[in-house]
Amino acid sequence: MAHWLHTLSNYQIGFIFVFSFLLISVIIPATIRYKLDLNPRDSIAAGADESYKMFITLALVMIGFSLVQLQGDHKNVEDLVSREATLNLKIASLLTRYESDDANQAKVALVKYVQSIVDDEWPELQNDKGSDTTAVKLKELTKAISNLTPRSSEQDTIKGDIDITLTQVVDIRDARIATTRLYLQTYLWGSLSCFLSVLIFFGWFINPLSRMIFYVGGVTLGISMLISLIFILEDLYRGESALIPKPFLDIIPIIMKPV
Repeated sequence: MAHWLHTLSNYQIGFIFVFSFLLISVIIPATIRYKLDLNPRDSIAAGADESYKMFITLALVMIGFSLVQLQGDHKNVEDLVSREATLNLKIASLLTRYESDDANQAKVALVKYVQSIVDDEWPELQNDKGSDTTAVKLKELTKAISNLTPRSSEQDTIKGDIDITLTQVVDIRDARIATTRLYLQTYLWGSLSCFLSVLIFFGWFINPLSRMIFYVGGVTLGISMLISLIFILEDLYRGESALIPKPFLDIIPIIMKPV
């Protein structure tokens, strides 16, 4: 269900959340109260009103905490991807300085690897895994670099730098793939669900009915939009707001330049 929702636009997701929350918190209870002429006693309505205000605060605090965490996850992964692209660009620069036919071949393997990240691996991140094709391209790059045979002290120094950078590339790729398992913790979703359920419940007993419709409806509209934003941001690699491999796309034309 969640994966299907991410195939929709952000506006469509927002509409679904807003309509669903309004249906449960306002439309259905207001219709029942109007049809059956149900009006809670003043003491019950007053208690429900005060409790409703308290749970609005609790829900907003939890929503704010969740949004801060999700925004932090997005920023951290963006930085991780940028660092990975920078390391690949560094390898390309070192191969250019190496100046040999073997370096040319290694650079071709590097181009194929980075292109595979964009074409093969990035779509697979939606399925919470890396790409076997990209893994093969990385092995080919590793083999091409291992075939470099230094013929001078300068080349030997460059080869050492390339080996170190390649190790970092492998490690940071594993870290990027691991970010596919970054989601909002279960306890946060559980707490948020409890607060919202209680909030909706107390909203049903607010008097008079006209105040309940506009007051609860307005609060529900705002909170449901924030909940939809949490849902949209939670998955890093799905939907309109998913991360894109822009850093890799930016470096491909640079590393494709001949040695």
